Amino acid sequence: MAISYYKQYEFDIWKSKSLIHQGFKTIIKGGLRIKKFSEELTSFIQEYPEVWEAHEKTGELVHSAGPLDKKTCHLIQLGMAASAQLHGAVRSHATQAYEAGATADEIYHTILLTLNTVGFPKMIMTYSWVRELLERLDKEEI
Repeated sequence: MAISYYKQYEFDIWKSKSLIHQGFKTIIKGGLRIKKFSEELTSFIQEYPEVWEAHEKTGELVHSAGPLDKKTCHLIQLGMAASAQLHGAVRSHATQAYEAGATADEIYHTILLTLNTVGFPKMIMTYSWVRELLERLDKEEI
């Protein structure tokens, strides 16, 4: 079961010094998955907590504003992130889509759909990011 990103106690966990230098690993605490973020993102959250909270709240609002389910929302966002070559966003939305029930085939298909828009080299680059991520998720290394 994935924890919602919007709860205050998680925000307190994000601000914890123990998150520094931990990268994008996931830990299990009390049977729940708690995300850890990159050093850069953790630093940003510590420096601008209100901005981060507003960003997360906006994400929550746009996800709930229409009829699309969580998996579909993250697959769409994955395609947009892949098209823009946003490595962190690709990792984030691929992981969240996976946790929302997307199969590896659905995630790979989302990346493949960017081919005619962004070109083969960019599509292959994001494919490699997702492939590495899914291999680690399958092994529960994240």
